[in-house]
Amino acid sequence: MVEIAKAMGWKYVSTVAAEGEYGEKGIASFVALAKREGICIAVSTKIKRAATKHQFDAIVDALASKPKARAVVLFVDEDRTRYRIRLNPLLTKLYINSLPTVPLS
Repeated sequence: MVEIAKAMGWKYVSTVAAEGEYGEKGIASFVALAKREGICIAVSTKIKRAATKHQFDAIVDALASKPKARAVVLFVDEDRTRYRIRLNPLLTKLYINSLPTVPLS
């Protein structure tokens, strides 16, 4: 994901991690690599396993408070988290999803 951010020229991004090993370790790795590459983190937040609509809205508000961030990098549970974030009309950022992909080559 750092390589994608570099290729897109994004020097200022936000992050969202799902609570737990996958999300927290994934974002920690991304942040460490991003800093080495000169990419700054605008907002870094975590979604609790049983987050309410109000908590999701607060996360979206925090992300929206940094409009100069070029993207939001997500390490989240696809079934619940991504869907609920998408439902919030305040968020109009491009997401890099941490879902498995097939190599292009």
